[in-house]
Amino acid sequence: ASWEWSLETDEFHCDPELLRILDCHQASPKEQVTELLRNVHPHDLARVRSAWTSRRPHQLEYRIQVDGGRPRIVQQESELVQDEANGEV
Repeated sequence: ASWEWSLETDEFHCDPELLRILDCHQASPKEQVTELLRNVHPHDLARVRSAWTSRRPHQLEYRIQVDGGRPRIVQQESELVQDEANGEV
């Protein structure tokens, strides 16, 4: 599953597979981000937020709780993509 988050425009896009994994059925991208963060296990939330706001490439493993609390493990890799004209995207 994959997703993209533009730091420049704050736009979030993800594929249907990610929505299925996260058991997220929200229509708008902002609701999808909110739902994803709501599902992150409370003990992992600070690490996830820190990684997401660092604007650095990272590898992260964390738990999410979906379907009434059944935990799932998420392994996430990110990279920062920049365009030459505008910087971060």
